[in-house]
Order: sequence, then structure tokens, then C-alpha cells
Amino acid sequence: MILARWRPVLRVARRTARRHPGRTVLVAALVAAPVLGTAFLDTAFRTQNLDPGTQATRTMGAADGTLSVSDYARIQVTGTTYQASDGTPQRDAATVDPATYLPAGTRLLPRPPDGTVAFVTGDRTTLARTTELAWTDPAAAGLLSVRSGRPAGAPGELTLSPALADRLGVRVGQVVRPAGTPAQTVVGLAADPACLSCQFAAGLPGWTGKESPTPVDYLVTLPAGASADVALQQKLAAAGLFLSPRDAVLHPGRWAAPDGGGGGDPTLLAVIVLVAGLGLLEVVLLAGTAFAVAARRQVRDSALVLANGGRRADVRRMLLAQGAVLGGIGAAAGLVLGVLAVLAARRPLERLTDQEFGRLVVSPRDLGIAAVAGVLAGLAAAVVPASSASRVPVVAALAGRQGRPGRARHQLAAAATVAAVAGLVIAGLVAWRWAAARRAGADGLVYPLGLVLGFGLTMVALTVLAPTLVGLAGRFGGRLSLTGRLALRDAARHRHRTGPAVGAVMVAVAGSVAVAFAVASYDQRDRDAYQPALPAGWASVYLSPDDGTASSSGSGSQADQLAAVRSAATELPTAAIVPVRAAQLPGDKGDYPGLVQVLPAGPEGCGNAQSTSDVAVGSGDAGLVAGARSAGAATAALAAGRVVVTLPCLIRDGTTRLQITGPASSAEDAAPPAEKTVTLPAVLLENPSFYGIPLAVISDATARSLGAAPQTTLVVLENSRMPTSAEEDRAQTALGPVGSSLQVERGYGRPYLPGFIALIGGAGLVTLAGVAISVTLSAAEGRADLATLAAIGAPPRRRRGLAMVQAALIAGLGVGLGVLLGAVIGLTIMSGLNGYPLVVPWSTVLLVGVGVPVLGVLAVGLLTRSRLPMVRRLG
Repeated sequence: MILARWRPVLRVARRTARRHPGRTVLVAALVAAPVLGTAFLDTAFRTQNLDPGTQATRTMGAADGTLSVSDYARIQVTGTTYQASDGTPQRDAATVDPATYLPAGTRLLPRPPDGTVAFVTGDRTTLARTTELAWTDPAAAGLLSVRSGRPAGAPGELTLSPALADRLGVRVGQVVRPAGTPAQTVVGLAADPACLSCQFAAGLPGWTGKESPTPVDYLVTLPAGASADVALQQKLAAAGLFLSPRDAVLHPGRWAAPDGGGGGDPTLLAVIVLVAGLGLLEVVLLAGTAFAVAARRQVRDSALVLANGGRRADVRRMLLAQGAVLGGIGAAAGLVLGVLAVLAARRPLERLTDQEFGRLVVSPRDLGIAAVAGVLAGLAAAVVPASSASRVPVVAALAGRQGRPGRARHQLAAAATVAAVAGLVIAGLVAWRWAAARRAGADGLVYPLGLVLGFGLTMVALTVLAPTLVGLAGRFGGRLSLTGRLALRDAARHRHRTGPAVGAVMVAVAGSVAVAFAVASYDQRDRDAYQPALPAGWASVYLSPDDGTASSSGSGSQADQLAAVRSAATELPTAAIVPVRAAQLPGDKGDYPGLVQVLPAGPEGCGNAQSTSDVAVGSGDAGLVAGARSAGAATAALAAGRVVVTLPCLIRDGTTRLQITGPASSAEDAAPPAEKTVTLPAVLLENPSFYGIPLAVISDATARSLGAAPQTTLVVLENSRMPTSAEEDRAQTALGPVGSSLQVERGYGRPYLPGFIALIGGAGLVTLAGVAISVTLSAAEGRADLATLAAIGAPPRRRRGLAMVQAALIAGLGVGLGVLLGAVIGLTIMSGLNGYPLVVPWSTVLLVGVGVPVLGVLAVGLLTRSRLPMVRRLG
């Protein structure tokens, strides 16, 4: 019975869709957009999250597992991690032969630790990671993703990552000469699947020409009949060896340690619900605008159905069937296009996520839910137009009239106003309770969901109220020009078309502005927490000490290093070179030097400052530590035997505390270094805190009294401006291929700028879509009126003027409401998340609130033709 009633209306809906291809494409595209986005994100996310087999291959190649030799005689294994049974190392892991603990016939492939090598090309020095492994061994298969050529398999051969090859400008078959190594031939390009942007050079063990440390990590291939099970893992743990089996990746549930579980972030879940709801609401509103126009243009057909014995339910089913058909078309198109978009954007997505995707994974369940949501969106968009069409009186409909709205519209507007206020009150109360709960250390999903409920109610209420607001705006058209009066009165008369468009624009802008408030708060919090190493534009170079460790680092003597730094400074806009001497206690050759560090005066610490900081020595560093303006006062204080500190938390009652840590022996069985604390008179000369500069300075005499021997550990280059990237590359080259890395302080930057651009772009796109749809439908519906105006002498530009004024009304009213509502939402949410500063993103608000409406009006003016196409042909 039910199918018998729906079969004819579905057939009529299909024929209507073919007879009006423009409206069909419009509504289907609106429904397809969110379905496409959902299918794209879901498929991309599942394709990026590798299946267990691919994960195992990328972490351990074709081996049965990985083996790590610890410094402990015994370890405790918990799931896929381990910890030492005793916190004190008992041995040198490099001296352990793991083969003695494994089944006979086990193959071990050593994995030496990575190192660093420098490639010099012209005036540029590129530091790259070195990877050593027997790449042709079957166990190593899959560790690298070969793009061209082959893995290195003989001495003198290298495989470069594509990022490093592009940086050096070399290709397969060419020769490279890394610093300190023989010439190497590039035999292939291969990427690290987990880090596509990483710059590395892969060769056989020992290709760098340096003696590689004894490896403590291995790829393990067990003989036939042996398995990497829990028993073998526990046996090896008793000998201080940790086995990570391949099966732990393939079947993590068997190896996972029991935990207390725990849900996801409630705030994130609430944001996902809110974004999904806003997207669905926007589609329903924009598609509902098209259905409303369609219903008005089919009012005579609906009246004929009623006049020939049909029921009002049949009229509703006619339009609902159109919504279902168009929703199904849009959902199917969105699913197909979403999956194809993942295939087309695979490489850009890999570059964006910096990792290689696995095989394409399509979830029928997720895509089915998205398709059902698309069909339901089409049905929801047709509900209100279908209900309105079924209530039009038959006689009025046959005459082409719409009938009188009666009191229902005013009652609905009053109810919507009450609901909007109630939603704001609910959201405000929930935010207040949420802030109190977070201060008490409690949190829960109920608070974000309460905010979603309150703001969702307000958005829906304002959307219902939008046609009434359009009608009120039409009353102010009497003071405008003829074009303005005609446009506003037309928009008010056809509020069934302009009202939903205003609501859609409001929802999109409100969501974008609310997220902009949140992003601005996060950005300000990170900006406040950011502590620069140096003043903006300055650079630093850390030096190796003049002891037994210098030769091992290959950096040369400090005199050579300082000469290299001075040479590098000539490539930069350097105004002064300041070597910084640290207060260190000398030890025996090969031992680690002792340190003199300044301590906070109280247990409260120094905020963002470190708990301890190195101490500089000598009046030459006074200007750097205390600042140029306080250099004279700092020098006088040092001469008087005082310690100069730069933070108030480091001084109390005119004194500061210095912690002296004795030298540490490199021997494994050596006793821990001795520590003592001394209190010295100090003077405070406040200076902005830079973690790359010592927070205190003492005189040479004070250093000698503490037993310290100043050692130059850092050179600061005071630049007059921010160096360019080319200048930084030339300076790095001047430091030498094995010199220390040059660090330039470039400030906090603008990490959230792409997010702001995306928000503005999203709000602008939906605003333009809503304006374009409403104005286009207005032009199509009002052709007869425009033809009448033209017949009585209206100029051709009148049509463009009408379209621009209507665009200004829709965009201005929608954006204005959206900005106000979005600001309320953003401030309310961030007040609930106490601990975040309340920041108004003025640039985003101005661009969305002013720039987007102006852009919409200009776009409509440019795309609207002045001359009207032929409405009716006579004869």
C-alpha cells in the first residue's frame, strides 16, 4: 500500500528532474558537497592509517621482529614496551652478543645508529642524516620506498632521499662527494615512508669513512620452526634484550598491556558534532531555497492534483519525492567524486602529511552513512516547501496566487525569538558551569554537548526568523532609489527564497567566526608561552670544547671554530660578535666538565625560564646578558664582586644562589658528581628572558674563587636585521662542512595563518554560494516583472542593479547576524575553557564582515547580464 502511493510520485519526481536540469544540478551539487567532503576525509583518513601488514613492513622490513640490547642485565616487558628492573646500568650494550640468546640459525641484521654528513654544493652546505644498513639483505625489504634506481648494494654507492636529491640537484647516476668521505655514486632515489621530507643518504655500513659504533639494534629473522612468541620475549628480557615481534604489529590485541581505557577528548567530539550539524544545516537551507522556488512554480500542478481528487498528502509526497530523488543523485555523485578525489590528490596529501599512504581503503559502512545523510538532507530541504504547498487554497492556486499567510508567520517569529534567547541562556549557563568544573579539576562530555545544544537551538531559531527579518528590511526601502526599492520589496515579497539564503550565510559565517575566536585564543596562548632563544634576527653558534672530545667531533680547536664563525659573520648583517664564556669546572681528559648554574630564589621557579641556567663569566658578556643599556651598571656590579641576574625570581634579599656541579667521569662505574650551593650578593638588571643567553653573569675573580675555568661555549652574532635564507646558507657554508649548526632566531611566526585563511575562504565560499543561488532564482522567478519594466522604459542596467541590491541585502544581513552570533559563540566557549585568553580576531572579523559581502555584491554585478533574455515569443 505504501509503495503504491510512493511509486507514481517517484516517477513524477524523476521526470521533473529531467525536465528541469538546471535546478536538478543545483540541488544535487548542494547535497553532493558535504557528502563529497565526508567521503574524501573518511577515505583519506583510512588510507593514511596503514593496515598492520604495511606498518610491520615499514618498521621492520621482512624480518620476524626487531631486537634491542639494553644496558641492563634484566628488563621487565609490559605489552610492547619495557623498563629496567634496576635503574642502574650494569653493562655496556655494545659488548653483548645477542646471538647467544637466540635459537640456532637465527639471522641478525645489524642496524647502526644514524649519523650526520654534510654535502657542499657551491655556496650552500646541506646537512643530511646518514643511514647504514645492508639494504640488499632480504630482511631489509620494504624499509625504503624506492622511487627510481635501486638501493645501495656495494661500496661507493648511495641511495638518496628525493628531498635531499632535489636539494643537491643530483639524479641517479651522478657522483656526490660528502665531506670527509670518498666519492659516492647515486644509484637510486628512495624515500622514508614515514618521513617523505627527510633528507638522508643510505649506504652500506661504514660508507661514511668513520668507524661506526657497535650496533645495539637488529632485525631478527628466526629459523624455520621457531616463533617470536611471549615465551621467547620473556626469555630474552631475562637477559636484558627486548624483542618486538612482527606479530605485535599484526595483532596488537594479543600484546597490548591492560589499561584503564578512556574516552576521547570531549571538546574535540563536541566540535565534530557542531561542525557536522552546521554543514547539514547549511545544505538544508540552501537546497530548501531551490525547493521553495520549485514549489511556487509548481503550485498550479499541485492545485490540479487536488482538484482531481488528490489529497494534500499527495502534494506533500510529490515534493518530498523530488527531495529524495535529488538527494540520492547528489549523494551518489558525492561518494564517487570523494573517492576519486583521494586518488587524484594522493601525492599532494602525502606531501601534506609527510608520509606515504598505503593501499586505498574504502569503508562501505561510513560511505553508506554519508549517502543516507545526503538523502535525508534532500528530504529535509523539501519538508517546509512541501508543507507550504499543500496548504495553499485550491482556487487561489489555480488562479496563480499563493494565498494569505495569516497569523502563522507572526506566531512562528515570536516563538523563534523566544527560542533564540533561550539557546543563548542555556549556552551561557553551561559555559559558566564548565569553567567552574575545569577549575575544580573535573571535565566531561556533558558540557560541550550542552553548548552544542544551546547554540544549535539559537542557530535554528534565527534561521526560522530570517524571513521575518528580510520582511522588516523591506520596509526601509522607501528612502532608497527606484532600484533599491524594487529590490528590497521583491526580496520581502519572496522571503521564501531570500530567508533561507540569509540563514545559510548566517550559519556559515557564525561557524567560521566562532572557530576564528578559538584559533585566535590558541594562537595568543602559544605566542605568550613562546620564549625566543635570542632577540629577533640574531644568530648563535655552539662551539665544541678544547679537550679530548673535540677531536672526536671533528670540529677542530676553538681558535679554528672562532675563525670559522667570524668568516660566517661576513655573510650576515652582523653588527657585533660576542663569544660567551660559561663557568665550567675542568675535569680529567675525556670527562664531562662541571657546571656553575644559577637557581631560582624560591620554589615557585621562574615561569617560562629554565629551572637552572648557565652562568656567563666576564665583563665582556655583561652587555649581552643585562642588555646594552645596562652594560655600564653590570660592569660596575661585577667589579664589586656581585652577581648580575636578569630575572626577579633569581634574587631575594640582595642575594642569589649558584649551584656548583663537579665534573662527571665518563667511566661507567664512576660515582655521581658532587653538588653544592653557594649564596652570593647579587644585583638585578632586568632584561627580556632569552633561553639561548645565560640569565646571570659573574666576574673572572668570582669564577676563580668558585674553582671555575671559563670556557667559550657559545658565540652570539648580533645582526642588524633578519638574515635571508640565502645569507643563512652562505654563513652555514662558511662555518665548514663539519662545523656547528647556525641557529637564527626568526621569532614565533604565524603558524595559525593557514587556518585563518581557510576560515575566511570557507565563509566566503558559502556566502557567495548562498547569494548566487538566491539572486539566480530571483532573476529566474522575476523575468516577467523585469520584462514589464523593460517594456515601460527601464534601462538594461536596471536588472544588474536589482541583482546587486538583493545580493547586498542577503550577504549583509546574513554576514551581520553571523558575525554577531559567531562572536557570542566564540567568547562563550573560550570563557568555558578557562586558561585561554579572550582575543578578538579583528582582521578575520573585518574580512568576513566587510570583505565577503562586498565580494558577493561585485561577483553578482559582474556575472549578471544587463539585457533580459526573451521571455515569450509571440505568434
